[in-house]
Amino acid sequence: MTMAKTQTFHLSSPKILNVDSSWESANQAHINWFVSYAPEREAESNERVLFATLHAVTDDGRGNVQVAAMIQESTDFTDWESFEKALAESDALDTLYLFALNGLRTALSLVGGAVGPVDNSPEPEFDQLVPADDLDDEQPATSDRTTEADS
Repeated sequence: MTMAKTQTFHLSSPKILNVDSSWESANQAHINWFVSYAPEREAESNERVLFATLHAVTDDGRGNVQVAAMIQESTDFTDWESFEKALAESDALDTLYLFALNGLRTALSLVGGAVGPVDNSPEPEFDQLVPADDLDDEQPATSDRTTEADS
């Protein structure tokens, strides 16, 4: 029996920003789901921007799809841990994942690769975006929790 997903978030305006694929053999097939979010909501719309990357290495190729979307929350979260937990369990993030997965499957098909059937999104690795006004020349646009994708 599958657990019901939470309806705390509403997803809007999903867009594919970038797609790339290449043919190469892999040491170990894997798929990663990286999700970055704005720490602040838009004042007028109460929405928050999400950027995500779906990265996969298969036996026949490698692919990345970068997507963006807006989410609106129906709950005020008191800490980032509860926000990330709720987002990870939401239909909104699953929908964005499936949107990215379609792009990834297309990209991999161009190089002879494929991603098999996937019922649910992999566990997301979250990161907070850093506002441009808070960046210095040496700082990345995401927090220190950034995790590199496996090769």
